[in-house]
Amino acid sequence: MLLQVGEPADASATWWEASVEVPLEAACINFAVGREEHWDNNGGLNYKVAVDLPPGDDALEQWAEKLEAKFLAQLREARHAAEEAVAEKARRRAEQRKHAQVSAAW
Repeated sequence: MLLQVGEPADASATWWEASVEVPLEAACINFAVGREEHWDNNGGLNYKVAVDLPPGDDALEQWAEKLEAKFLAQLREARHAAEEAVAEKARRRAEQRKHAQVSAAW
């Protein structure tokens, strides 16, 4: 964070400035302000500022549709991985049963 001093309207003004990387799926930033033992969390509500839409998104609906598609793709991938894990476990069990039956026949 950088301490900034003076704007033309008020040369005695000071404020803190911070640069943060905002994920593309973020709609706002919630934050509290602190320095050493002094904190300001807006009466427990935290502060909230809106963020600009990512470049190339002209409307909120366009941004939301892209996010929905991204999250649905991630959900499908996670579901597919879980289904594959269950199927692999079933294959291993079947192989173990088959091996156990062959061993018991001896």
